[in-house]
Amino acid sequence: MFSGVIAMRPFNRSAFPAIILALAPPHFALADACRDKIAAMFFGGPLDPGQRPPHRQVVTTVDASGAVIFQLEALWETQDRTLTISGGNYLIAIDGDSWMAQSADGPWQKTPTSMLANRAELGRVQRTQQVANMTDTQCPGTFQIDGLPVEKYVYRIKTDPDATGMYFGSLDTAYVDPATNQVVRWDAAESIASWAPAPANEVQISQLFYDRAIRITAPE
Repeated sequence: MFSGVIAMRPFNRSAFPAIILALAPPHFALADACRDKIAAMFFGGPLDPGQRPPHRQVVTTVDASGAVIFQLEALWETQDRTLTISGGNYLIAIDGDSWMAQSADGPWQKTPTSMLANRAELGRVQRTQQVANMTDTQCPGTFQIDGLPVEKYVYRIKTDPDATGMYFGSLDTAYVDPATNQVVRWDAAESIASWAPAPANEVQISQLFYDRAIRITAPE
């Protein structure tokens, strides 16, 4: 049904990558040039999930003190072929279908889903809105995460309200490996949404580990 590393592991604070300034003192690009550089990443670049190779993503939500509130893990073959593991539940989503189980080995039960068959198209529309509404852009330069040189980008994004009035946004920080041109860590802070318009105190930290062997297939 799927392959790759999926077992949840206990959260290890010491394993969390420390962001350490390296190689050069901070510097900020001209605002317009920085904004243009980040905006270009949303389509065919590192901030476009459609071009991202298969990967495992660990998402950890922490409060203002750094204490862990919630953690989940997901395998992505593509945007439309994913396996999410959260709270002992396993969810496979392929195109517009989904299946749930309480074990990686099943048994799998098909479940109703509100997911669109083409999530990639919805993502493209939302990224277009996010780029149009993007503010507070910063390009502070090269940092290190556990010895890996990365380029750091900061930007605030927000979608337009849809037909039901729903929108969401956040202040994001992306760390991009220049050797692969892929995001290796992505922090979302000050999250807002139509149902929670005040900026949240929590920070959602996503770590991405690329593995082209990952495959997600429908349960038999």
